[in-house]
Amino acid sequence: MIINQTALKRQAAVLAMMVLLVLAGVYSYQTLPREAFPDITIPYVFVTTTYEGVAPEDMEKLITIPIERKLKGISDLEEIRSTSAEGISTVAVKFLAGVNIDDALQKVRDKVDQAKADLPTDLPDDPVIKEVNFSDIPVIRVVISGPFSLRRLQSFAEDLQDRIESVPGVLEARITGGIERAIQVEFDLDRVAAYNVPFSSIIQSVTRSNVNMPGGSMDIGEGKYLVRVPEDFKHPSEIFSIVAFVKDGKPVYLRDLATINDSYKDPLTRSRLNGRQ
Repeated sequence: MIINQTALKRQAAVLAMMVLLVLAGVYSYQTLPREAFPDITIPYVFVTTTYEGVAPEDMEKLITIPIERKLKGISDLEEIRSTSAEGISTVAVKFLAGVNIDDALQKVRDKVDQAKADLPTDLPDDPVIKEVNFSDIPVIRVVISGPFSLRRLQSFAEDLQDRIESVPGVLEARITGGIERAIQVEFDLDRVAAYNVPFSSIIQSVTRSNVNMPGGSMDIGEGKYLVRVPEDFKHPSEIFSIVAFVKDGKPVYLRDLATINDSYKDPLTRSRLNGRQ
């Protein structure tokens, strides 16, 4: 009652205060920073490791458990969850709220580096360590379609990807769907068994043949020149000439053991528009 009586006695002051509050609210609304996609820190770090063709049980034993064992000693850790599937292992590390995500990311990197000594030596790639970042969510999606083959559409998409990534402020452009070219080497197991040669040595011969080797440098006159031995494949037909191994002093070429197909990788994603791929 006292407040009401005071307000009734000073109506002009109450109206003036109300106008000031409205003006302050309008000013705050106009100057308040706003973002359509605010940068929200989520205290999660994911460690993803691929090992193609390995069963889930083996992925857990060879990849997931060694990484988890190292990650358990990290400070500010709240929870570790992992998933092992065929050919892929994912370890989710949850930190306490308020932790510096950059520091947490570095801690995970250090522990994963320590775990590499316990991982298989023939891993094709190192474990991928990523944080949850809302800036990775696509802001715009572009669909490419037309009366063309998937290979032609893929070429259009790659060209558009380069153009979009050159725009200032664009972090990354990703392609989903489409096809990716792959040279497939299909071995005749009966021929390989007939030569009685370890299959791993044949794989290593293919791997060693598709690299650029540095050859040091040469001093010619007053100039110094770098020497490089380019051995990466420029055409699928070059793979036929790889020496797989030497048997009784004679080279056995890859074409004697396998067929080479210029094909595509198995698609991991598919994009459709109006029911058409």
